[in-house]
Amino acid sequence: MEGRPIDRHRDEEKLSWNDRLKLFQKLCGALQCLHQNQVVHRDLKPGNVMDSHEGVVKLLDFGIAKQLGPAGLELTTAEGTPLTPAYASPEQFSGRADARSDVCSLGVILYLMLTGKLPDQATTKPPSENVREEDEQRTKETTKQLKKRIMGDLDTVVLKAMQRESRLRFGSARESVRIRLAR
Repeated sequence: MEGRPIDRHRDEEKLSWNDRLKLFQKLCGALQCLHQNQVVHRDLKPGNVMDSHEGVVKLLDFGIAKQLGPAGLELTTAEGTPLTPAYASPEQFSGRADARSDVCSLGVILYLMLTGKLPDQATTKPPSENVREEDEQRTKETTKQLKKRIMGDLDTVVLKAMQRESRLRFGSARESVRIRLAR
């Protein structure tokens, strides 16, 4: 498949803040389509999200995806379900997953796209507290200016998507995508 994982695209193209958010919005749209068709991906991570040369975001690796019941409320369960720990929701470790599990993974991906690093699972600092120095050098903005771009709405969206309790997360990828582009 042509294209590259979204984290590589972010770094290789040195995407602006707005371009990162637009790419994330495309990912949310693709995931929303999946969820509307009652499918939970269960292994969202940058390596399974490709940005094609045409600017289309494609979800890959449906090896552990699960079809949900008609009401979309059924949880998947399986002993020893494979997962990627850094991107998995807390409930996936017990073999349970629904659409909100994918939303948690979305939050981790957005955190990575904004900061260049994964969140610390123990404390989960807001992304604005983890701006990378190389972003400062590339954008010719001070760390303070970069943090200001992320503070507020983006910090809130990321932290809500990554809530440990699934009922406190966004109910869908569509809700997650309703973020204002940084000015």
